[in-house]
Amino acid sequence: MHPYSKPVSSDSYYVGLSNKILSALSSYGYKDLFSPSNLKDISLCVTAYFEDVISGFGLWRAFTGMHFRLYGKLLPFYEVDDEYMEDEMNEQDVRFLVWNIVQIDVFEQSCCIVNPDNPAIGLLALHIYGILEEEYESAPENEFLQSLFISPELYADFYEFRNCAGWLFYDSYLMRPSTRQLLERSLKQLDESGSKFDFINKRLLMYTLEVDLIFNSPCGPLGLNIHEWMAAIAGRETEIGQLLLNIKKRSIKNSYLVIGEYEDSIGLLSLNGEELLLSRCSYERGVGFRPQEDVLTAGLVYFKDYWYVNGFLTISDTERYRSVAEKEEKRMHGNRMSYARFMEANKGRPVAYLKDAAQLRLYMHKIFQPEDESLFDADKIEVEGWENLVVYADPEEGLFIYPHLAVWLKSEDNPYYDNKQAVDGGFGLLTGEYAVSWGLVEYITRNGLMPDLGLKSLKGAEYGRMQVQNNMGFLFGFFRSRFQINADPN
Repeated sequence: MHPYSKPVSSDSYYVGLSNKILSALSSYGYKDLFSPSNLKDISLCVTAYFEDVISGFGLWRAFTGMHFRLYGKLLPFYEVDDEYMEDEMNEQDVRFLVWNIVQIDVFEQSCCIVNPDNPAIGLLALHIYGILEEEYESAPENEFLQSLFISPELYADFYEFRNCAGWLFYDSYLMRPSTRQLLERSLKQLDESGSKFDFINKRLLMYTLEVDLIFNSPCGPLGLNIHEWMAAIAGRETEIGQLLLNIKKRSIKNSYLVIGEYEDSIGLLSLNGEELLLSRCSYERGVGFRPQEDVLTAGLVYFKDYWYVNGFLTISDTERYRSVAEKEEKRMHGNRMSYARFMEANKGRPVAYLKDAAQLRLYMHKIFQPEDESLFDADKIEVEGWENLVVYADPEEGLFIYPHLAVWLKSEDNPYYDNKQAVDGGFGLLTGEYAVSWGLVEYITRNGLMPDLGLKSLKGAEYGRMQVQNNMGFLFGFFRSRFQINADPN
């Protein structure tokens, strides 16, 4: 769980501490409450957290700082009193880390949300905290971690920087539990896609997918992009922090027309008309490109003053590009027009609630005339049997139509809300099992459209409800990577 291959002097201590914690937890009967893999992951995670706090690495501080920035408090679920020390270890921190490991594992098995106040979690965390307290005064600092993300040398070369970002994404204690599962799910989707690959091409695709996720998938408990995590560690207001916050990314699905060759870069034109400068460091020397003829398809990352290839790069001619570019331009124009028409007809509200497919068609016929079928053809959409519909309008992606969603969203203009169904089934929306666009998630959170959703709690139904309501934004962020995989516009 370190970003280096050669051990440093403090490593043996933390390996021993992790083994000590695991041995203690296994001996005290926790194996009857937690799986062996849970206990191992918890031991590794809390040890890495302890090393972070002792060494001043800053990942945990980045988490609490960004949580405060987003939600106005340092931690989700757990109360922070005057005895809480932001730059030292705390029992509440350990309780959250235990919950994080257990939650990810349980959700993968049964799609349930574990109550953070589960007595077994509190008992286990208290035991671990006692061990860490005994070690606190004698624990050594890891000097390598202290300066990792604030060292200017790290940012001299994009690909060295990407290696370090990849470690934080896949192997650091806050990210690893979820991102490893994300990679496994993504690779499984590749296997199940039905596409035929030879061994070499499949290995290239797997490699490209792995590096593409680093910058294009939200990660960690807050569902932030990796460069946002790194900026929070380095300090958002510092020069390095600003460099990191200025990073942009494009997924592997995008194509670009070569429009010029320069001394240090290649000029590219994206499908939406944006001009980019691709660093010559991104590909082998000697490779020549033909302006206005060659088309590059690749994932790209903007770092400092140039874009860099992130994964493998393919070259094709312009015939397909120009066809796709024309379709993309029409799609984007159509989406913007659909959004404008819908917002005008719906009195400025981006969401409409409709009873069934028949009402949907009637509603859409009022908005879109027969000559508008290129924007939205209500007669051709396949929604037979759908009920309790939600239509969501996004300014860039156009219209989304979701069946059954109306029963979960409580709004003055929604007559189809059903409290029982919302309480029983609303967690599917919260966790991304029922995936919707992220813009709709933000609208739901901002307007408090799921006010009755709550956890089962030993302290009563109202307490469980407030656990969700006071942490709704966090919970959506926690499961955000699932939205990215599952959500597609209709």
